[in-house]
Amino acid sequence: MPSPTSLSLALLRRHGYTAAVVERWIPMAAPKGAPLPGRRPAPGIRRDFCGFGDILAFRAGEAGALAIQATSRSNQSSRVKKAKAQPSLYEWLAASNRFEVWSWKLEEKPGQRPRWKPQRTPVVLTELPAPAIVDKKGQQHMRWD
Repeated sequence: MPSPTSLSLALLRRHGYTAAVVERWIPMAAPKGAPLPGRRPAPGIRRDFCGFGDILAFRAGEAGALAIQATSRSNQSSRVKKAKAQPSLYEWLAASNRFEVWSWKLEEKPGQRPRWKPQRTPVVLTELPAPAIVDKKGQQHMRWD
């Protein structure tokens, strides 16, 4: 079964984008003396680009870059919510870039071959609150004054 990231990369490249995975796997050492599991992956964490992106893509003729969070259809709403909670997403969008969550679902219709279908959910700057800066005295200031 293909991953949402590989499906997204293939679609982007078919449409003329230059695209790369920017999500990283950061392995962590197992505690001393802990048994290592058989064929399971080493313990670690996945780190998204700026806390919200798995893929960066760009194409000639389009302003800015496109960051994509690739996921399954069942996780779409939680990924949108997680991305909107990242202060760095506001800055990414304010810098004339774009962000979308792409969720994938295998659709099976009678008499047809099963096909992976994406659902694209753009997140735009007007959906996000402007981030605030808190000074040493605990007072909030707008970042874009």
